[in-house]
Amino acid sequence: GVREYEQHLLCHLGEALSLGGQLEEAEMRYRRVLEVGEAIGAMGAMARAQEGLAEIAFKGGDAETATKLLRDAYEHAATVESRFLAGEIALLRGRVHQSQGHSQVAAEWYERTIKWGQDASCPHLVVMGQYGLACVVGTGDSQVRLKTAQSLLKAQVEGLDSALVEGYCSIADRGAIHLGTLPEAATIRR
Repeated sequence: GVREYEQHLLCHLGEALSLGGQLEEAEMRYRRVLEVGEAIGAMGAMARAQEGLAEIAFKGGDAETATKLLRDAYEHAATVESRFLAGEIALLRGRVHQSQGHSQVAAEWYERTIKWGQDASCPHLVVMGQYGLACVVGTGDSQVRLKTAQSLLKAQVEGLDSALVEGYCSIADRGAIHLGTLPEAATIRR
């Protein structure tokens, strides 16, 4: 109905505002999505809003709040069996844990990202999960994971218009995968 449509629009608006650096405005939109979601029981949109709020918290350096929001978001996404959304949330959870120096926990979330990506037939999640693992696992396995991410990325973006490639993954992540660079912390991007 109308309220579900309102939630979807607010989520998209929140994401656009967040990408544009208008974090307070984005947070207001995401909080409204949560209000509507609680009223109508729309778990998927609530998970998306919690993910957006977690990303804002993470960008602001509040990993603890991001972790709490992502825990709830992951439960909601898994409840409604939204494979793609669960994979995106798992990816962000991996990045949050990676930023805190929790390599083992980050690796577990990157493994989940790959699984959800495979289940959702979403090669982007598989690439980003492999890249995340390359950033946190031991040296030998790291190069194997990186080469896997490189070949998957190349196969997926080959022949695509550059405008489509832009939205595929962040320029920093795409460049790092292509060049074989393993940063201490991957950039924030779905």
